[in-house]
Amino acid sequence: MPALAYRLLLLDIDGTLRPQGHSVIPAENVAAVRAVQRAGVLVAAATGRGRASVTPKLLNGLVPDHWLCAAGAQVEDAAGRVLHKATMSAAEVDAVTAFCADRGYPVRFTFADGSYAYVGYEVFAAQERRLDHGIGLKDGSARDRHLGGDGPFSAYGPIPRGAAEGFAAQYPGLALRFVYEGSAALAAAAEAASCDILPAGVDKAAGLRALCAAVGIKEGECAAIGDSDNDAGMLRAAGLGVCVAGGSAAALAAADWVCPPAAENGVAAACRRIWPQAFA
Repeated sequence: MPALAYRLLLLDIDGTLRPQGHSVIPAENVAAVRAVQRAGVLVAAATGRGRASVTPKLLNGLVPDHWLCAAGAQVEDAAGRVLHKATMSAAEVDAVTAFCADRGYPVRFTFADGSYAYVGYEVFAAQERRLDHGIGLKDGSARDRHLGGDGPFSAYGPIPRGAAEGFAAQYPGLALRFVYEGSAALAAAAEAASCDILPAGVDKAAGLRALCAAVGIKEGECAAIGDSDNDAGMLRAAGLGVCVAGGSAAALAAADWVCPPAAENGVAAACRRIWPQAFA
């Protein structure tokens, strides 16, 4: 497929655009993505973060045309118009909260206005002070944010692998999915157990399809770049899937090819390879 046929670029943020250990997206990646935009390619931030947890500071001058957030549950245009959304039910929120509280697992929920820590607020607050991820953490220890309004898009926490089986056994009527972050960089940062907890049918691939339908672009006209398990479906669904070196086994297996690691501005290198005309 000719490079110009890729009309939409979907970019994971953490571990892809933003290398581990950086508080903002490096300027080289920002400049490359902006060059691609000037060439006429639409850009969507495709992240496990909620929209409210992607700050201007983090973006470092990058202005996405669309947002595919909360691992595909929250899809919006640049103006914040909702193109697609999926939320957890009150029963699902209560079950995840009880399950994590009983086992001492910190968990936070991604709402439209921010990330609320229902269990282990101080754990998340200490992590945010250390890593400066800019997630806009809120103290949700009252555990009532989901009552009387829209539920959260997803949940997130350092939950051990294998917990999904325990949750399914305890709550057989709920079809929530535990999707782990498995890249080498995350493992080195001792965050390998962190995972997204998603409603049934939600992932970045579903978000990609919803975004394509909203903007009138075919899935085969998309390029996607990611690094982790929650990117694998998106990499397979796109016409071109690229994994940054050091990504998870699932993401590497789903990708068409591998670009340099995030620490070496792999996104910029991939953009130059896919759209060389933008850098002529």
